[in-house]
Amino acid sequence: MLLLEGNEILLLEGHEIPPLECHEMLSLEGHEMLLLEGHEILILEVHEILLLEGHETLLLEHHEILLLEDHGILLLEGHEMLLLKGNEILLLEGHEIILLESHEMLLLEGHEILILEVHEILLLEGHETLLLEHHEILLLEDHGILLLEGHEMLLLKGNEILLLEGHEILLIECHGILLFEGHEMLLLEGHEMLLLESNEILLLEGHEIILLEGREMLLLEGHEMLLLEGNEIMLLEGHEILLLEGHMMLLLEGHEILLLEGHEILFLECHGILLFEGHEMLLLEGHEMLLLEGNEILLLEGHEIMLLEGHKMPLLEGHEMLLLEHREILLLEGHEVLLFEGHKMLLLEGYEILLLEGHEILFLECHGILLFEGHEMLLLEGHEMLLLEGNEILLLEGHEIMLLEGHEMLLLEGHEMLLLEGNEILLLEGHEILLLEGHEILFLECHGILLFEGHEILLFEGHEILLFEGHESLLFVGHEMLLFESHEMLFVSASSQ
Repeated sequence: MLLLEGNEILLLEGHEIPPLECHEMLSLEGHEMLLLEGHEILILEVHEILLLEGHETLLLEHHEILLLEDHGILLLEGHEMLLLKGNEILLLEGHEIILLESHEMLLLEGHEILILEVHEILLLEGHETLLLEHHEILLLEDHGILLLEGHEMLLLKGNEILLLEGHEILLIECHGILLFEGHEMLLLEGHEMLLLESNEILLLEGHEIILLEGREMLLLEGHEMLLLEGNEIMLLEGHEILLLEGHMMLLLEGHEILLLEGHEILFLECHGILLFEGHEMLLLEGHEMLLLEGNEILLLEGHEIMLLEGHKMPLLEGHEMLLLEHREILLLEGHEVLLFEGHKMLLLEGYEILLLEGHEILFLECHGILLFEGHEMLLLEGHEMLLLEGNEILLLEGHEIMLLEGHEMLLLEGHEMLLLEGNEILLLEGHEILLLEGHEILFLECHGILLFEGHEILLFEGHEILLFEGHESLLFVGHEMLLFESHEMLFVSASSQ
């Protein structure tokens, strides 16, 4: 981790961080303490954060953060942040930041920056020139040129070129290319993957997730977090759920699910599945499949298969049959059947079924069902249900419900709830009712009732009633009744009635 303080670069290794002149930063260790010179923040456990130091009180519960320091009150609800401390007021709403401290004012609105008293400030509204005495920052809005004397940063607004002389960073927004000469950084605009040669950094666009192999650093947009191995951090903001437990990371954002367990990374983005297990990488996006095992790379894009590294490197188009030394791959263009003998992978284009024998992954695109035998993950695209056997995670897209077995967390859109084991939670939102009681789940959506009680399932949607009780099934569709009892079936239509 590199820390820039003035013109100085500080490298943090292990858990020891030398003190800085202006600010002191203490990495997360033990109870995860982040120490800044003005404020002390202590993060405990997973959900609640409480720090009593002198008159300082910090409470993080769901989306609300309350900080009491002398007379200082910090409230973060949604994206709005209000800090009252003496004459100091900090308001963060959207992109507007107002800081009043003594006579010091900082205003960020669009590209306008105004700072008084502490540093010398020159602000031109037309071209927006900002000059700071220590670092000499020159900002021109029209041509978007930002110059820092210490590291020589050049920013062009049109194509967004960012150049740092020290590490030579080149960023082009159109093609999304980010190059670090020292560590070989590659940025792709589509999924924005950032790869460092030694530390294995993974960057996802929008959420800006950075993972370091040594000290597992996670960076969320707007919030920076440093995670050390073994610490548990959970962050709830909007629909973003980040759970780090040991080495397990789960990020839920719309359709995006990122799961780190050991070295396994599962990323679901629409139909994009990225799985790291050992050195195996599996990426499903549309029909693109990327598999890394050892030094073998298999890429499926449309009907194209490319194998890299030391083995054969053919590009197949047509009926496409590829045979590797240790793995048999069979590809049929019509139905796109892909079979790996080692892990037994089966891919059907119509419904997109992917089966791996080791962990048994079953993926149906139309119905969106993803099943892992090891952790038993079930994903339904319609309601998006995600179930993990280890931690028991249940996700419904519309209401974003997540259930963890350890602490059993339930998250609904707009309302966040935390459920401890054995407690009952009933949530009414519109006509939607979710009840968790033991293993019983009752879900009302409009008129749809889904009840799991033992092995009994009752579904009422419109006029349709489906009842599973033992081996009996009763289905009402409109005025039609369908009854399954043992092996007998009774069907009464509307016309017959």
